[in-house]
Amino acid sequence: MKKWLSMIMVLALLVCLTACGENAATNNDDGEKDEPVDLYTVVKDATEKTLAATSYEAKSVCVLDTEMFGTKMNTTSDLVFTCNGKEVGVDGKSVVEMMGSKTETPCRYYYDGEWLYMTMLGENYKMLVTDEEFKSQAGHPGEYIVVLPEALFEGVTGTADDVELTVDDATMKSLYGKAIGDHIGEEIDDLSQITIKDGKITLSVKDGYLAAFNVAYTCEITMGEEDTVTYACSQATTFTKYGDVTVTPMEGYEDFEEMDDDFLFGDEDIVWEDDELFEDDDFFFEDDELLSEDEL
Repeated sequence: MKKWLSMIMVLALLVCLTACGENAATNNDDGEKDEPVDLYTVVKDATEKTLAATSYEAKSVCVLDTEMFGTKMNTTSDLVFTCNGKEVGVDGKSVVEMMGSKTETPCRYYYDGEWLYMTMLGENYKMLVTDEEFKSQAGHPGEYIVVLPEALFEGVTGTADDVELTVDDATMKSLYGKAIGDHIGEEIDDLSQITIKDGKITLSVKDGYLAAFNVAYTCEITMGEEDTVTYACSQATTFTKYGDVTVTPMEGYEDFEEMDDDFLFGDEDIVWEDDELFEDDDFFFEDDELLSEDEL
């Protein structure tokens, strides 16, 4: 009798455990039926908050591989940005590799919203520049960050922790025409002659802000009938902190030597006089022969 009671109790226990397991499975199923994440809205909101942020720290790495007429060149810019209102600090270096040689240039900037202070190649300078001029020359981590079109998110699933988007030629040009032109040294109007391939954007969202935003693409420009110039570019931006960021200027920055803005941005108003370019006895090349003006 005791044996039968024991067996009944064991069976009852098994039934209870099975029921609990079914309930747990049911609860899990209910959890899986949550509404899918609207990636477009999440990314759009995070992008707008990031673009509106006035205090942050970010790391930006831009790599540009160029192949032209059989010669390859790699340029890498590795910069850390600290921003607090109008104050911006930039600290990093650029590295250029070509034909077996490598040149590394450390650079540091401090911008107070009016004056730009620079330390380059061991020299210190300062100059008055506008915010637009500073961003166009010194760069900024938000160079490629824009609110992306909803169409790019069609068919893309997953979470905002790791979003990967494929971008076609036309969309890359519409989103990043100026940035691409600046990087490859072409005027924006000339992008119609450029083919952009392998466009890709990867990003992640954390705590309602962008944590990373990376853009990569390849440009091809046909030169003549056979030669093609190729630019492979990647711009990776990682935001390491939002809010409560302190920008630290270089020591003694107020005593830096003042430079005219033409030193950095060039003078578009320069007009060359004829006698500054060619003298009467200047030479010209024709048919591989060196001829003077009198002999032409």
